[in-house]
Amino acid sequence: TAAAAILSKMPKPTDQALLRAIGKRDKALAQDIADEMFIFADVLKLDAKNLSAVVRAVDATVLVIAMRTMTEAEREKMLAGLSARAADTIRDELAEAAPIAIADVEAAQKAIVGIVRQMENDGSLQIGGNAAYV
Repeated sequence: TAAAAILSKMPKPTDQALLRAIGKRDKALAQDIADEMFIFADVLKLDAKNLSAVVRAVDATVLVIAMRTMTEAEREKMLAGLSARAADTIRDELAEAAPIAIADVEAAQKAIVGIVRQMENDGSLQIGGNAAYV
């Protein structure tokens, strides 16, 4: 939505303050905006260090499911931060995986976005180029 696009361009403290204010009036709307501010496709836009941290924080089963709709190049970018053995294991699981409902893939991707948000909130990850520093 336009609201998510606008908030995404603001410094982090400002967008968070506005989301909290919106949430006081309409929690569902605030959650919808937050959900659109950072989506699974944005995970691949993280720098290598942060992407690696996210991939290591995600359960391998969830990662395999979430990666089902990704291109080979996107998969390799996600796996680049893992050990060769771990990456090979995930590649093997992807190659041998049975068909799965797209809703399950979307749920796994949403779970990863949740992990990214949690990591951002606890300070172990910083996303967005508009963060304020002091």
